[in-house]
Amino acid sequence: MKPAILALLLFVAAVGASAADKQPILSEHIYGPLLGKRVKLDVLVWHYTKGISGRVLLPSGDSVYVRDPWIHRSDGTLEPRLPNGKLVRLVGVLTAEHVAPAPPGAQGYTQAFSYFALALESFTIIDRAEQVSPKLNPK
Repeated sequence: MKPAILALLLFVAAVGASAADKQPILSEHIYGPLLGKRVKLDVLVWHYTKGISGRVLLPSGDSVYVRDPWIHRSDGTLEPRLPNGKLVRLVGVLTAEHVAPAPPGAQGYTQAFSYFALALESFTIIDRAEQVSPKLNPK
């Protein structure tokens, strides 16, 4: 089996196994020290059509959201900045974003929540993930 296919199968298996327990894996004590720092992430791009866009999956199954994931075309259309379904290496600054609940009766999220986001500086399509968690990138 080709290494790229094997890496993708292992990645999908890790994502499926961690998603099954429905407990958040991202934790403040692991990712907290990386907030505000430039990091390198090996991820699978997996867009959602609803909710927060720009979702990418770490090999652990954790989700991180890319800030401003769209290219704004001159004709008013949007195009995803990252290629859906591909393994990519992202470089950017990791942040924590906070969402307030929507007012009663309004459309939106009913409860406040926080999530990890990446201010994208660059990305490269890769054949296999070399790391399973964010690593600090020297400036």
